[in-house]
Amino acid sequence: MKRQVFGIVILCLVSLTQGFAQTGILKGKITDSKTGEELIGAAVIIEGTTTGTTTNFTGNYIMPAMEPGVYTIRCQYISYEAQVKEGIVIKDGEETSLNFLMGESLLDLAEVKVVAKANRESENLLMLEQKKAVVATQAVGAQELSRKGVSDAQGAVSKVSGISKQEGVKNVFVRGLGDRYNATTYNGLPIPSEDPEYKNISLDFFSTDIIQSVGVNKVFNAANYGDVGGAVIDINSKELYKDSEFTVDLGLGVNTQTFNREFLQADGVNAFGYTQSTNLPTPPTTPLPGAQFNQIDNYNFTYSLDPSSRNTQVNGNFGLSGGKKFYLGDKQNTLSLFAVGSYSNDYAYSEAAVRRITTDGTIDQNQVGDKYTQNTSHLVMANADYTTTNKSTIAYNFMYLHTTNQYVGDFYGTNSDYEAGVGQEGMMRRQQLNDNALYINQITSNWFVNDKLDINAAASYNLVLGKEPDRRINNLEKRSDGHYGLQGGNGKQQRFFSDLNEGDMNVKVSADYKLSDEEDSNSLLSIGYTGRFVNHDFESVEYDMRASSDGEFYPPNIVLDDFFNQENMNIGDGNGGDFRVLYSDQSYSVARQIHGGFADATIEISPRFILNAGLRFDQVNMDVTYNKYQSNTPEESNINEFFILPSFNTKYDLNDKNALRLGLSKTYTLPQSKEISPFRYNNLSYTSQGNKDLQPSENYNLDLKWDNYLSAGELLSVNTFYKRINQPISRINANNSAGVLTYENVADFATVAGLELELRKNIFNQPYGVDANGINKLSFGLNGSYIYSNIDFDNPDSDAISGTFTHSTSQLEGAAPIIANIDLTHTLKTGNKAFSNALVFNYTSQKVFTIGRDGFNPIMESAVPTMDFVSSAKLNQHMTIKFKAQNLLNPKYQLTQKPIIDGQDQAEVTLLDFEKGMNISIGFSYTF
Repeated sequence: MKRQVFGIVILCLVSLTQGFAQTGILKGKITDSKTGEELIGAAVIIEGTTTGTTTNFTGNYIMPAMEPGVYTIRCQYISYEAQVKEGIVIKDGEETSLNFLMGESLLDLAEVKVVAKANRESENLLMLEQKKAVVATQAVGAQELSRKGVSDAQGAVSKVSGISKQEGVKNVFVRGLGDRYNATTYNGLPIPSEDPEYKNISLDFFSTDIIQSVGVNKVFNAANYGDVGGAVIDINSKELYKDSEFTVDLGLGVNTQTFNREFLQADGVNAFGYTQSTNLPTPPTTPLPGAQFNQIDNYNFTYSLDPSSRNTQVNGNFGLSGGKKFYLGDKQNTLSLFAVGSYSNDYAYSEAAVRRITTDGTIDQNQVGDKYTQNTSHLVMANADYTTTNKSTIAYNFMYLHTTNQYVGDFYGTNSDYEAGVGQEGMMRRQQLNDNALYINQITSNWFVNDKLDINAAASYNLVLGKEPDRRINNLEKRSDGHYGLQGGNGKQQRFFSDLNEGDMNVKVSADYKLSDEEDSNSLLSIGYTGRFVNHDFESVEYDMRASSDGEFYPPNIVLDDFFNQENMNIGDGNGGDFRVLYSDQSYSVARQIHGGFADATIEISPRFILNAGLRFDQVNMDVTYNKYQSNTPEESNINEFFILPSFNTKYDLNDKNALRLGLSKTYTLPQSKEISPFRYNNLSYTSQGNKDLQPSENYNLDLKWDNYLSAGELLSVNTFYKRINQPISRINANNSAGVLTYENVADFATVAGLELELRKNIFNQPYGVDANGINKLSFGLNGSYIYSNIDFDNPDSDAISGTFTHSTSQLEGAAPIIANIDLTHTLKTGNKAFSNALVFNYTSQKVFTIGRDGFNPIMESAVPTMDFVSSAKLNQHMTIKFKAQNLLNPKYQLTQKPIIDGQDQAEVTLLDFEKGMNISIGFSYTF
């Protein structure tokens, strides 16, 4: 059977690299007549048919194999005048060359629909789609991601104005609004998170190997999903645009702080980056009388408590991608198959300082340590796309994403949690593994009924498997004779296991009806239904190892397995043992159903003035069943809400190059599953517990945007926005002895407003080479934003918990007031050769990390500047070499806080301080 499968794989790979049939071949190049720049994604079709192709990244095209004869060939590209060339002779077994020099015009986007798909990896095409859209949108394509050296979707969206990243938080902040207020879709359909701490899947899951483009929709209409306040981030999967393709990618790199260093690794991950299966001690059948935990009598954990070490850490990645297009039914129907497979592995090290202060200004924790991190990812993506003669399409998309993150942290210093109190020295070791997998299955279709009616139907089923197998936490105290002993007490010696299993089914159906008989009219009526059905199950087991003997350990030779074993446990022998293990489990499950219906109308009042108005209805049912911490009695909570969500958008073209857009909408934000369940979730740095009384937030959004399309590929854009969020949800300190964080509707409302600027400009763009058919271009890009955010805790009409906050107002958590992205790119192209260099700079200003409460000032995250250099050399039509030098400035990441003594702010204390180091890598790509 294995040989048969291997044979089929080899046959498929060979078929991907096959040449064209020996009939006739038409090929050529499409360039700008003024600058000589290659036009990427230009459409070349046989006049009178839907048979055609698009140009690649060097402006070249190859038409599907053609029967001998005389043809009329049409070339068109958005914002350029279409060209038609007649009498093109195709001969059997020969190649015919046909080039086009295109001049600018104001071609309508609809004119390229005769080609099955336009290449949405192109920067120019995405900008022209943005120009055509009634609702303001932004997108980053594969071409721009490659030029800026971006490695994943998280890096992609962070290049968009108004979006920032907070250190230690997985997902991005859009206009100051974090994970809870955003939504992530894949090819327009929702996908779940792999982590119970988050609503959205971590965007660094999606490597650029699989990304065609990433859309960021910060303005909403009725067709958008309703549970969003910041942005809908839509990841579009890579597709095949040529007739055949097969590419091999290989990359190697190092981190300057990691390479050739003794590196600690947690036990439990095999050589391929998958966690190994685990055995757990058997829980007791009956609880101990009066005990909060159940005690177990066996110690058979699979993983070691002692990390291993290695030297010479080299980052690496490997990928294969390929596809083939088949022409069926007298070449009027097409079937496109495309697949990607990749593997990557990278290492990181940081020396970090960790501190904590009390309300009287005392530093009661002051530790410095080493953190060793390794990330491994696996990816398989495949899609099949079938297009019929009448432009109807049906596609199947599959994706398997797997990531394993492991780290070991050893921290030495003083901590008041130790028995002797403030000034007592000790050691804290934390080891964690996260093994997450996501399976995506999607079917999407568009059915062309007639010239006025299209039907769109899509469905998906997503499966998330998230494991945290054996988080290990050990705390040791330094004794008077110099040895380190195990610290006693609850949670000081802990092993933690959790499993997340989530099935997520989505359905989307809509009908688009043209309201005008004119071919280029934008007047359209859309009605539709969306349904989302989620079953979310989370379970965790905690083993608390209470030591009655502290042992003797002498750093750096700390071997915990010599103490924690079955022999020393000695349960039931009458001696009491050196330690005992207490068992506690928790779980919660969520059944969430959202039924949505919408009607959305676009009316073209005049060629320059377009209105869009819509109404969306969402019925939300969320039922949560949970077990409270140290309780076996299941309890329930639920949300049942009906939302009416109006939207209104307008676009007015001042002239051919300038457009104004206005957007008004209402949306909502649901509490996350874990936030509404009183389930105690043990994170590495804190413990949080949900609140069953949480209520959804309602968001009112206003956007006003001006776009000036300076020329093809150039843009000046200014956008201002305002949001009012009723009953905003925030995580807060619960002010209890256990230090548990919880969630509250913290005020009546919060306000967010801001200004965004985007500029794309060519400093020079001129022909290059002997025949002036190449380009020599220097381009500049800038996007920046100023964001004002405010929560008013002292509103006299508020029923929220305003009395416990240190200050009457605060910025939103993670809302950086100033964000800037700047890039400078030089490109030199001639023939099949190209050389480009890009310098990319990002700046995020100081922002609130945690809101101040109970006599504490807010914890602030420092401003962070970063800079990357990316160089790419295309040696010929097959071989490309890339060099990246990332995080060149190697800034410090700091959290700071000012103690308050007698009502006065004191000198700032640095709570967290570390650097990431620079990443240097080189990559090779070969296309057959």
